[in-house]
Amino acid sequence: MQKMNTKNTCYNSMDLIINVDKAKKLLMNFAPRAKDHEYINLDRAADRVLAQTIRSQIDLPTHDNSAVDGYAFNFENFLKYKEFKIVGESLPGKPFSKNLKSGQAIKIYTGALILNKRTYKHPINTVVMKEEISEKENTIKIKSKVEIGQNIRRKGEDIIKKQIIFKKGTKLRAVDLGYLSSVGINKIKVFKKLKIGIFSSGNEINLSKKKKKIYDF
Repeated sequence: MQKMNTKNTCYNSMDLIINVDKAKKLLMNFAPRAKDHEYINLDRAADRVLAQTIRSQIDLPTHDNSAVDGYAFNFENFLKYKEFKIVGESLPGKPFSKNLKSGQAIKIYTGALILNKRTYKHPINTVVMKEEISEKENTIKIKSKVEIGQNIRRKGEDIIKKQIIFKKGTKLRAVDLGYLSSVGINKIKVFKKLKIGIFSSGNEINLSKKKKKIYDF
């Protein structure tokens, strides 16, 4: 078998080859930093890089609300009465806003706001699941152990107003867009995409069918 002559080939330069990580580092050191930015709608923001630090403009949740379908009442009343008369209901988008009297409760649905005023003598502060009560003639009796504040999602529990959501330089994922949308953000400032040019050179480059030539890509 004929031995390959490597005297004047690229194999002689193998000791000059660097690994991929080092090559990337060298390229990044010479690459100019992105400065130009643009404002885009949230539905086009996947895989884009933020050119601003984003803070929430609202609390999330915006108000106390129920985490379950069930019944809401004042806990101190529960310690006294054990049974409650149902006097209304609170729906998502249509909250109950009246002052409860002693021994009263309301039916409440998941996501419905809990609106209390400082002047309320018996503010709503506890919710039990509908599976944990028995109901008869518009009166409920609670069958389970109850703790004050249970099944209520508090205002600002997930995000508080002015909290940093994402820092400048963050590459946005699809799940991040949902997070931004949940706090009412629909337009963001991102760095413009890099423009990359590729060119080929050489007498052998060819766009048509010619022998002893290679196609350009």
